[in-house]
Amino acid sequence: VQHGIRFSTETLAEFWDHWKKNFPYHPAAEKQPPHHTPIGFSGDDTSYSLAGAKAIVMLVSYVLHEPGPKQLSRFPWCILRYELSLGPATLDPIMKICAWSLNVAYFGSRRLEVARGAVPTQEFDRFENFDSTPRFTASQFFDVSLGRYVCPLVAVAGFTPDMITFCSMHVSNLGLLQWVNGGVLIGLLDRGIFGHPRHVPVRERLRIATVRFREWCALHAIPQSQPIITQGMLFRDPPELTLKAYHSRIFAAFLTAVCHGLINDSSTNDDEELLLWLEVCRSISQWHSKLEDCNRYLLPTDAAELTSIAHRFLRVYK
Repeated sequence: VQHGIRFSTETLAEFWDHWKKNFPYHPAAEKQPPHHTPIGFSGDDTSYSLAGAKAIVMLVSYVLHEPGPKQLSRFPWCILRYELSLGPATLDPIMKICAWSLNVAYFGSRRLEVARGAVPTQEFDRFENFDSTPRFTASQFFDVSLGRYVCPLVAVAGFTPDMITFCSMHVSNLGLLQWVNGGVLIGLLDRGIFGHPRHVPVRERLRIATVRFREWCALHAIPQSQPIITQGMLFRDPPELTLKAYHSRIFAAFLTAVCHGLINDSSTNDDEELLLWLEVCRSISQWHSKLEDCNRYLLPTDAAELTSIAHRFLRVYK
């Protein structure tokens, strides 16, 4: 298997068998033997200058590829400066080319048995005919979610709305965790865990919290590169701590350890507020740990455990 990009029939069969059992119908899952390589398609924005200028980056990922550096499985196919984008007017032509290319890759060419033997046959349409290509529709999704503009990607072979998934990094690491970390950290700061509120300014208490976080990471051999947390990173209404995705996940585990240590103190072991902080940090940290331990193909037992942990987190957080 050259460079890990082309995969064996067994590897593809395992993927499409899992897909067929757990996901909506896709024509590629019906092929025997399987010969379609799955890809992931995603987009995000990123800063590319000290002034904070942003670029839109769209990526194609080889989901079955297992290189050493993970960067070798994700390839940017479009990078666009944010200030040059007018929304659909700018992105629609790009998406049309992408959708056409993906259909070329899907249908491509294959060898057909004919009287004279096996010959390659092209099975894709012309780009000029793209707009007239029948789209894979799910009317309610298009009417309610997409509104007046329909992205050309819905015309990719086998597309269903179920393929659009939430990004766990944005939902959890850069969403829920920022609120959890912010709320619990503010509570600990107000209690004087990192310095007395009347005698130590907030800036210094945040520095102390950062140093203790770094020391805790070093003790447990957890890599980190967290700069000093500043007041500009911590918001009170609503509570939010704007760390990077990786550090948000690690900081929740650190707060779990801090709260657990305080609970073990005989003077605070019946503190209901502290118990809630402990459980909300512990449950979301356990959810991330469980997710990281799962194999590529999620088993029903793993899914049930993740759901149970998530429900516990939501009950406590609520």
